[in-house]
Amino acid sequence: MGRIKIRHKAFINTIKTTVDIIRARSVKIIAYTAVLIFLAFFLFAGCSNSKLRDFIEEQTALHNRGQVDKLIVYVSAEGNNENDGTIDAPVADIQTGIDKAQELITAYEEFDTAEVWVALGIYGVNYQGGIFITMREGVSLYGGYANDFSTRDSSEYPTVIVDQSTSGGTQGNFNIVVKVENGITAGTVLKGFTIQGGGGEYTCALSINQSSPTVQENVINGGNGVKSAFAVIISSQSSPEIQGNTINGGSSAGENNGFIILDYSAPLIQNNTIIGGSEGDSCAIFIFTDGTPTIQNNTISGGTGTSTYGVKDSSGMRLTLRWNTIHGGTGTGSTTGIRVSDGGTPDIYGNLIHGGIVSSVGGIICEGILVIEDSNPTIYNNIIFGGKAPDPVGVAGIRFEGSGGWVLNNTIDGGVGADVSCIELTNEQSTGSDPSITNNILFASGIPGPSSRTCINEWTDNGIYAQTIKNNDFWDISGGTILYHDHNDNTYTTASAINALSHAAGNIDLGPGLADVHGPDSTPETMEDNDWHLTDASPTSVSNGGVDGATAGFGFTTDKEDQTRTGNGSTGWSMGAYEKD
Repeated sequence: MGRIKIRHKAFINTIKTTVDIIRARSVKIIAYTAVLIFLAFFLFAGCSNSKLRDFIEEQTALHNRGQVDKLIVYVSAEGNNENDGTIDAPVADIQTGIDKAQELITAYEEFDTAEVWVALGIYGVNYQGGIFITMREGVSLYGGYANDFSTRDSSEYPTVIVDQSTSGGTQGNFNIVVKVENGITAGTVLKGFTIQGGGGEYTCALSINQSSPTVQENVINGGNGVKSAFAVIISSQSSPEIQGNTINGGSSAGENNGFIILDYSAPLIQNNTIIGGSEGDSCAIFIFTDGTPTIQNNTISGGTGTSTYGVKDSSGMRLTLRWNTIHGGTGTGSTTGIRVSDGGTPDIYGNLIHGGIVSSVGGIICEGILVIEDSNPTIYNNIIFGGKAPDPVGVAGIRFEGSGGWVLNNTIDGGVGADVSCIELTNEQSTGSDPSITNNILFASGIPGPSSRTCINEWTDNGIYAQTIKNNDFWDISGGTILYHDHNDNTYTTASAINALSHAAGNIDLGPGLADVHGPDSTPETMEDNDWHLTDASPTSVSNGGVDGATAGFGFTTDKEDQTRTGNGSTGWSMGAYEKD
């Protein structure tokens, strides 16, 4: 059974808790018997015979079960904080369980971690009353257990932590349900809970500060703060791993955020479902200052409200945004899939991006990606749909305002509306926009009737905007599409006319032969069933007419599905997000 080193002070108080020191080691009968004799010697010295029998019976049961080697404290809504925290005598509060687990780590020197198992039930906290959950290094929390702790299933046995505050909370001190701070590391796990923010002015469900825990399989809601509700705040150089959670910013009439990321934090956010919120201005993920997260394989929606965003990046740094499904949400004012500002240089690739749906005629704009304020993203291998909006709201697949970057090998539908552009370039930030646009398939579904549809639209009165326009397929999907409108108010309706310009070459204007452009329902905005793969019907000038990016130094050599792109300098890559040889 091995040697258990027990401090004298903890010995008397933790006889029952020792039942939760569980070992998976192979144990010889001689060693096991020796340990029991050793323990019996001390027990006879200060304990009754009945306690000795109980202790030996519990240790024998542990030995026979051959369970894993760990310290466990049990918490039940039906427990009592005067209990020891054993499986037969659980405590009632999660924080009490955490504190007991930390005491056990101190008492048993050969252990540096412990677990707190929490049974189904509602566990109230009150931040304004000084009651909330503070995690400790090495103490992991697991929710979703049945009352007898025999089974763990967080959907069948929901373990809910809810803040019951109804007032208070400031911009610098939110009403918080769970705090993770002071250097907690990845070995400390938070898993299987529903964490519900409360009321007041500013509310937050989970705050991670200067820590990097592992957060898995939770349902996290920011609450209904009058001014702001945030599901998760990550700050002060934190690098948590957050995966498999369902996250909702909340229902504040002011501002809701699924995540807000600050202060040089670099979390890994993957395989989550993230919603901005249900009122006000809502954003699923907001990288506010100096953050470099990796955001991958998530389903992201801006939610519903006035202005909604899937992702806002104002970090001015280089984040990675890949392999996500991103929807800008449904807003009365504006909706945006991804917004990049403040000089950001993110890598945006392999995503399915939907700009969202503007629900009001009085709305402003609907965009798949908005790039502003001297930012320079690299946008490649994405499927992009600008969104849907009523007249007179403008819709764009990608909109540049005083910014540049690289738009490479994307398939872009400008969207559905009366004024639609696949790529729009403006000088609204007082400077020109000059992205390089290469190897894309561009088309604008628009709406039937007298709508304006443009593949590349420059609207300003100074400077050449697109730095280069090369080897793109300008597809007039339904007739009447302007392929290129330049900054001098000239319009071009053929690829050959575009290629005559000094900054353009290799462009075509053919139907690309996509598998099922609008899906079985013939509805552009339901992106889930649209199939934009190239087919055997795709022209060779589409399937082999792009620039060879390996030769040109694009920095990637695969397509959206991680298939190797082929080309040898003379025969180029396929245009669009998918390679077809």
